[in-house]
Amino acid sequence: MTGVQQPLTSRVVDLFLELCAIPSPPGEERAVADRVTTELDRLGLPWEEDDAAERLGSSTGNVVCRPGIVTSVVETAEQLLDQRDLNAHRLAAMLAEAQGASERFADEERIEVSWEKIWSIEPILFDETLVGFGEEAIRAAAGSTHRLPSGPLHDAAEVSRAGVPTVMLFVQSLRGLSHTKLEDTKKEHLELSVAALDRLATRTVDWVAGGGGRAS
Repeated sequence: MTGVQQPLTSRVVDLFLELCAIPSPPGEERAVADRVTTELDRLGLPWEEDDAAERLGSSTGNVVCRPGIVTSVVETAEQLLDQRDLNAHRLAAMLAEAQGASERFADEERIEVSWEKIWSIEPILFDETLVGFGEEAIRAAAGSTHRLPSGPLHDAAEVSRAGVPTVMLFVQSLRGLSHTKLEDTKKEHLELSVAALDRLATRTVDWVAGGGGRAS
């Protein structure tokens, strides 16, 4: 051997910075995926993409490879999978399909795969009467409304599970950013949300005063 070459990492760093600069809110990572596959094609490396994202409605975290040395063969790779649905049976089917896919991939690549359950909670449905009140309040304030399940575990989930009638209202955040110093909302949207919350609170107080929301 004549010596040891200095590793050339600048290309990897440049690509990483380029990927980080691509806008990619949750569920909208298509541009990042396209850039990655373009680079893989340039390097002549094989890759495969299926329709799991559309079918499973799941989110994944980073793939952590060990020992994490660029010149070493990966011994283990660990990836987190987050699956959520309001229907427990549908959620179980999603998990079974994901596990089946992982086992199929493992067979194809002649590797081992195992699953570990970290944590789970049953789907929690909010009070239908209050959901209706919330929808009416939003329509009165803004003219239109959207029903959507909440992915994050808000305090309202525990309140509802304790047997207290519960509902949540959401106001739009710019660029879809939440729980960050960049989170922001248009003033006119805030004004509409306050008006809707006032209507909902007033309707709810009247409902409770009339005996609504009490366990029979």
